[in-house]
Parts: sequence; structure tokens; C-alpha cells
Amino acid sequence: MKRLLLLIIATIAVFNTLFGVMINGYELGTCMLVNVSLGLTAGLLYWLFDSKIADALKITITFVFSLTGIIRIVLLLFNPSDIVFFISIGILLLEAIFMAIAYYNTSK
Repeated sequence: MKRLLLLIIATIAVFNTLFGVMINGYELGTCMLVNVSLGLTAGLLYWLFDSKIADALKITITFVFSLTGIIRIVLLLFNPSDIVFFISIGILLLEAIFMAIAYYNTSK
């Protein structure tokens, strides 16, 4: 499962980079921010799969991470301003905090 998710994320990153090169109106900075967002989401999901969190919680967190990753990408694609970048970083930090809390509560 984790290999499939990583493969999907890598494929999306490759297509994003190709579109960034081919389309003139697609800024390089936005392309890189989307790729960084994809990489961070992939890292969190990979870390999640290797953790000892209960399976139901893993499924829920995977869904939430994937959904918020898609939201970050859509925000960055359609409005590549600085404030959207900081909002997407804030969402990522909330994900990391949620993951840390879940890991701490299940490791007792």
C-alpha cells in the first residue's frame, strides 16, 4: 500500500514538473512548491505507515493527509501567492502535530 501511494505521488510530481516546463503561464516557483508539498505529504504518509499506530487511526490519518495534500496542491495551483504558501505550510504543521499527538497517545 505504501509503495502504491509513493508511486502515485511520484507520478503526480513528474507530471507536475512536465506541465511546468511545457506551459508558459505556469510559474516555476509554483511548480516547485507543489512538488515540495507532494514530497512532504509522501514523507508523512511513509512515516505513518512505519509507525505503531492502530490500523483504524492509520486509515483515518491517511485519508486526512491525502485530502489536505490535495487541498494544498489546488490552493498553490490556482493562487500561487505568499499567503497561500503560508496557509499550506500551516496545514502541513497541523498534520504533523496531529500525527505526533496520535503517536504519543497510542504509544502509552
